Amino acid sequence: MPSLIRRSSSLLHNIKTWTHTSVLMNFSSSARFSFIISQYYHHHNYHTRFNNNIDNNNSSQKRHPKKSELFNKLKEMNLSVVAPDQDVSTKGEPTSFEEKLQRLQKRTRRLKNTVPKSIKGDNRLPSTYCLYVKANWEKSKEEYFANQEYYDNLYSDVKGRFNLMTAKILSARWKLLSDEEKNKYREEFQKLQEIQKAEKKATTPEWKLIKKPRPPFILFKMDIFASVKEQFPDLNVQQWNLISAELYKNLPEEKAAHYRNLSQKERVEYYRKKEEVLARTNPGQPKQPSSPNKISATPTMEDAEPLDYFDDDDTFTKQH
Repeated sequence: MPSLIRRSSSLLHNIKTWTHTSVLMNFSSSARFSFIISQYYHHHNYHTRFNNNIDNNNSSQKRHPKKSELFNKLKEMNLSVVAPDQDVSTKGEPTSFEEKLQRLQKRTRRLKNTVPKSIKGDNRLPSTYCLYVKANWEKSKEEYFANQEYYDNLYSDVKGRFNLMTAKILSARWKLLSDEEKNKYREEFQKLQEIQKAEKKATTPEWKLIKKPRPPFILFKMDIFASVKEQFPDLNVQQWNLISAELYKNLPEEKAAHYRNLSQKERVEYYRKKEEVLARTNPGQPKQPSSPNKISATPTMEDAEPLDYFDDDDTFTKQH
């Protein structure tokens, strides 16, 4: 078997050599010389780029001292920097907490660009600024055509494009409006919101309007997220979420049980209200069986007062 592999590799080498020789024989002497020189520089540049990439990776910590400070700060919080067991051979997937945090720093996404237009809601209300634009569009466009030379010199980058020019004029005037003038459009937006909520309430079954229970992690995140943002003001939202998730993974059992019990109480209350509403709105129908996910056991921990979530260290404090 090894001899067969050697013969195959030798045959491939000969085929490449013959092909390369036949290509050069079809060239003139000058063209042949140019081809050889180009191949040499291509080979040289490839290895130069490869070596530069290695040097850049080795000096990444020197060029990014803030990241090193962040990692040291996270280690001081006694976080587990190793992710749960996962296959090391995963293609390009980060395997440690620092790598995940660094990946999120490099790939900061803009949500407005990642959401396809086809799934955006058609019943979205126009914002306060959109209401202002609709009310003053025609007036600003007439003003542009009446003073076209002046505005073309003022905004030379969009000269002759009246739609963009009108938008520029509206944006500049919006910044000069007082709060009292802007309140007119804010009140109009609030009225549209109330109308939309009333229509939704009229068309939605009452039991679907009941506030749904929150999972334990969401309850924990609501308590700690302000502290995380205060501790790491230079990070983005995805990195704050990752830190919150890492803190939740490393919660002591007593504190984790506190949030599980809070979530359990909300679930019990949710299903109780749902049964009451269904019994009132559909009195003729038989009582539906309880959800299999419903937990009817009484919580064992007292939930009257929240716990001091980080009483054993002062890295974070409860935000009141």
